[in-house]
Amino acid sequence: MIFIVGGRKQGKEAFAREHFPEWKDEKCADGKSASWEEFLKTNFGINLHEMVRRRMEEGAKAEELERDMAEELLRECPERILITDEIGCGIVPMDAFSRCYREVVGRICCQLAGKAQEVWRVTAGIGQKIKQKGETIMTQEKKGQKTAGINEQVMSGEELDSLRKQAGDAVREFLAVGKMEIFSSWAALPVRLSAHVSALIPVKRLAKPYIRRFGKNVKKTRFTLRRSAANI
Repeated sequence: MIFIVGGRKQGKEAFAREHFPEWKDEKCADGKSASWEEFLKTNFGINLHEMVRRRMEEGAKAEELERDMAEELLRECPERILITDEIGCGIVPMDAFSRCYREVVGRICCQLAGKAQEVWRVTAGIGQKIKQKGETIMTQEKKGQKTAGINEQVMSGEELDSLRKQAGDAVREFLAVGKMEIFSSWAALPVRLSAHVSALIPVKRLAKPYIRRFGKNVKKTRFTLRRSAANI
């Protein structure tokens, strides 16, 4: 299965027909109007998110859809193109139904992406492949539980300590070369530096707003980047 996601009116269907010539003339089933049986058996399905909404409005339970819908789509027609809108990145809906619907669509999409051969994200008509054939991006939990979602790469303790040391060394080198000080009237204000020390803006420019605002009080509450580097 080829799974395509993207924002509304971003050219997902046109991209699919252009990028996959074998599907160019394929008749599609639209989740806005097609029956579930028709959508289930068609090789080219669009607006999957609308099909989910319609089934929920017709009385289907969220738990049943999360458990069965993706599996039915994959079992009935494993070689297909399936297109859906990404609806989970906007404002959280106020009503309970819309919130539940959004979460159900997200979980179903996670399951489909995990089983799909290819996953594409389309923005402004341009497609970006985010999953290659043979890749596994899902972890399956015990049957009956919710899908775990996309795996996250977590740093080990040693890797994190090494990253902190590198950041500290970079800051100390920066201080040795620049010998600059930062001023603030907020004695408790932490200066957090990332590993991208090379992108630091000039410290004097950073300090100017505080100096203008607090004037004479700055001298009483000044601190240097050396103290921050020592705490990294």
